[in-house]
Amino acid sequence: MNSIEQPQVNNDPVSTISLIERHPIAGKEPRSWLGWWHRIAAPPVPAETASLKEREAWRRGRYISNTLLAMIFAVTLVTIFVGGIANHALLPNLIGTIVFLAIACFFNRRGRVIVSGIIVVLVLDVSIGGANLAFTPLDAFNLPLLDVLVLPALFAASLLPAYFVFFDMTLHIIFIVCVLTFLFPKDAALIALLHNPGHLADGLAKPIVIQIVTAVIAYTWMRSVTSSVERADRATSIALLERNVSEQAQHEAEQKHLLENEIKDIIQVHTQVANGNYDARVPLRKGNILWPVAGSLNNLVARFQSLLKETRRLQRLDDAAAHFFHARNQAQNGPIAWQQTGTSIDRLVQQHNMFTRTSGQQMPEQLFIDKAPKGDFS
Repeated sequence: MNSIEQPQVNNDPVSTISLIERHPIAGKEPRSWLGWWHRIAAPPVPAETASLKEREAWRRGRYISNTLLAMIFAVTLVTIFVGGIANHALLPNLIGTIVFLAIACFFNRRGRVIVSGIIVVLVLDVSIGGANLAFTPLDAFNLPLLDVLVLPALFAASLLPAYFVFFDMTLHIIFIVCVLTFLFPKDAALIALLHNPGHLADGLAKPIVIQIVTAVIAYTWMRSVTSSVERADRATSIALLERNVSEQAQHEAEQKHLLENEIKDIIQVHTQVANGNYDARVPLRKGNILWPVAGSLNNLVARFQSLLKETRRLQRLDDAAAHFFHARNQAQNGPIAWQQTGTSIDRLVQQHNMFTRTSGQQMPEQLFIDKAPKGDFS
């Protein structure tokens, strides 16, 4: 049979999706020297058909896990070398930080990315804000510590949805105002300086402006990144759709090829039966699309073949009966010279000849002829 040309489909192990994503999909963990840590603190890899929200949560959770590892490592070093040796007053703050970071790992592994991100940002806020307690009473030299609060804002923009940066910025501004007014004890020089409204305004303006500018820039930057991710997701969706369409086209081509071959087999069987070959059958292969039709055709041909054999047997019987009556009339009810026909009439002829012999009539020799004259029964 003529083969039908199949459409060419790219069966390379590297799919279009993986080329766009640049990370494993469908539950396969990437090979990395941090793989052990990701199995502890990162969310499971989403499926290939996961939505943008699920894939973005996985990316953010993976980034949070890397951040948590770096923070735990840094805080552990600070706890050992600074809190344990130089300033013991920092130990409760540092140990509490490690505990909350471990809790964030727990939530992050279970896919609660927002919760773990909030914990990370709050831990940074509390750690940096609580560091002022180690330097009480506050003096003018310690005021630049308030500028370091931009770090939690950057983490809030990176680890959480972009608008969270404004919530964190508001908390920082409130904290800065409280620190410069009443929150922590201050030395006499700083108190005298802050009693001057102009100096107080200058002290508030610098960290607050830094917070506002940092929040706006971080929000704008993360919105741009989110837009790029959305465009990449649309490209991924298109690539996935193209692959599905290609696979569907290949499947339909294979089904069409099988269907045409099965139709040809059925037509060939029809032709052979029409030409008198009643032994022809349609091959029943595994997975045949038209197997009900082929099976029904085979049953029909088999029954027709059986019916034809029975018809021929009855025809031979009818011909033998007619020949018997003709021969008996010619023999005037005497012994009949009979050729074997393979029918029940042969037994009838034997009984007839035996009856005539017992009636006293002499049976001629060789009444039964082994071979019939040409043109008689075959």
